[in-house]
Amino acid sequence: MGTAITEERHLYAALNNCAFVSTGGSDVKINPSGPYLFLMDASMLGVGVGFDTLAAGQVQVLGPSNISSTTTLSSTSFVVPDSREGWVESLRILLDSYFHSKELPIFDYSDIRPAGSPIKGFGGVSAGSDVLVQLHGDVKSVLDRLVGHSLTITSVVDIMNLIGRCVVSGNVRRTAEIAFGDPLSEEYIDLKNYEKNPERAGYGWTSNNSVFAELGMNYEPACERIRANGEPGFAWLDNMRSYGRMNGVSYFFNSSFSIGSGPTFIPNSLIQTQLT
Repeated sequence: MGTAITEERHLYAALNNCAFVSTGGSDVKINPSGPYLFLMDASMLGVGVGFDTLAAGQVQVLGPSNISSTTTLSSTSFVVPDSREGWVESLRILLDSYFHSKELPIFDYSDIRPAGSPIKGFGGVSAGSDVLVQLHGDVKSVLDRLVGHSLTITSVVDIMNLIGRCVVSGNVRRTAEIAFGDPLSEEYIDLKNYEKNPERAGYGWTSNNSVFAELGMNYEPACERIRANGEPGFAWLDNMRSYGRMNGVSYFFNSSFSIGSGPTFIPNSLIQTQLT
């Protein structure tokens, strides 16, 4: 607090420890790209972000309007600004082209400072443009496979995780993500089964994966995966909505107050901090 980041650039989000965004909110049809942009922007400010998989089956992947095949692009270009906002905007353009069938330009990365250059805002040095080039390419690969179909649980988490890998490659930032999914979905609870999903091994580590558990549910399928790789975790949303700490005192949160959690703590929990 009281740094140039907050006082001059007004980036007060950087003071937050964690956040949550739903991929299937009320405006999912209007702004399906929003949750992914929020996660990238917040992560680049050091905020851990939790998310769900509710966009699966709700969002159609239409494909860019100017691509008749995966190798045909128009001559329009977008010069990516050398800033956090510029990187997020480039992702918006990419996602909107697939979700809203807009034109997908050729990205020009020439303005991005070379790897090793100092970063004045958060400190550290630049990772260069390669990590953003990789993010764009990998997200396109995920969405190209789905053109004409809806987002899947796997693709929702893939995009979030690929963003996380890009952000953590920025040298001075740590990516903290937590995904929440259906405990009865084999697709979801197998996301970290890298024998079944070997392609995810390179980025699946960027999120802790948990299920929204219910009392009396069948825990066996999830526990089989926990025995194999330690995940998924269990999150009892009713308790998270009602209690800050598990001391029997209910805070009577409105059910709409908390539909998820950030990756580090639940409301009103104590946080140990260290001054440096």
